Amino acid sequence: SWIFPINLARYGKALGDDVNNAIMPFFLAGTAGAASTTFLIGSVSDLMNSLRRGLGLLAISAMMLLILQVIISKMLLHKNQPARQIE
Repeated sequence: SWIFPINLARYGKALGDDVNNAIMPFFLAGTAGAASTTFLIGSVSDLMNSLRRGLGLLAISAMMLLILQVIISKMLLHKNQPARQIE
């Protein structure tokens, strides 16, 4: 929700304004991911008769997003650094 405009501006600054249209489907997929995660938490909780296991899925998803965000940030940082010149 509120993080999508921030990421869109961040990626647009790092990769250029033309990339905004190309990455929009990924941000829309994020909304679908949020809806499906809610469904999966309920399904896992119901199937295993354990709300703790269902919410464990949420914790795993959050950790995966954090790791992905760190990887993307490192890739963008590496891309924006000027190449070293050999003398």
